[in-house]
Amino acid sequence: MPPKITLPIFSNPRSNLPNQFLLFCTGFKNKADILAALRQREYSRMADALETACDNETRPAKRLVAIATAYLQFAVQHPHAYRVMYEVDQQDSHSYPELMTQIERSGAPLRKIVEEGVASGAMHG
Repeated sequence: MPPKITLPIFSNPRSNLPNQFLLFCTGFKNKADILAALRQREYSRMADALETACDNETRPAKRLVAIATAYLQFAVQHPHAYRVMYEVDQQDSHSYPELMTQIERSGAPLRKIVEEGVASGAMHG
């Protein structure tokens, strides 16, 4: 069962602010938009970390180790971001092109390493 994501300001009965007003003030149409924006930001941060790790090595095997290390470090250092990225099942993710761009970007360094490794003969696939 996916974890429940709550937004305290929306669920606080003492806030005395209607949800529609809060959504209007944030510029989002609904909670799904907020979640998509949050996931987009975290995928972008992870992509930055993976791209940096990938750029710091030249040999495919070392790049693979560097990217795996960066991925694990991100997960350990940002556990809440990791949960939002991978444990939340946002059914309408494809409705958010910017989110999909960052998801694709976060996987690109690994794909690039494997493609280059296979092309150079350093990896077999």
